[in-house]
Amino acid sequence: MKKSIFIVLFSLPFVVLSCTKNENKMPEELVGSWEWIRTEMPVSPEYPPKTPENTGNQHVLSFTSDKTWTYLRNDTVCGKGTLEFDLWQDEDQSENYNCMLFYNTVDGVMSKMFYSITSANELHLYYHPLSGGSAHNYFKKMN
Repeated sequence: MKKSIFIVLFSLPFVVLSCTKNENKMPEELVGSWEWIRTEMPVSPEYPPKTPENTGNQHVLSFTSDKTWTYLRNDTVCGKGTLEFDLWQDEDQSENYNCMLFYNTVDGVMSKMFYSITSANELHLYYHPLSGGSAHNYFKKMN
């Protein structure tokens, strides 16, 4: 009996440690600079995609390993700040979505964006995964 109690007490810290909360780390695949390639509005097909070619604007979104971000439009800083990460589930909990919280130190605004990265190094940022709202697409720059 004493041996069983010893085993349970000895193993308890390892069980507790293995169940710790997500540390909210920066995903390595996000680190780097991303060039804007298009913005689409899937629920409004009458609006054509916006691109650098038809807007005349170049956008670059950069992430660092210490969870900071910078947003440049035509080489001018328009936003910068820190990031937090979360996992969001839809109502029936059948799907999980990666979520980024952008804290903008330039204007004090906080934005919640959902994201995914394709195998072709394309970053998709969108406001709500189920609403079909605008999707901003970026291609990773090779540094």
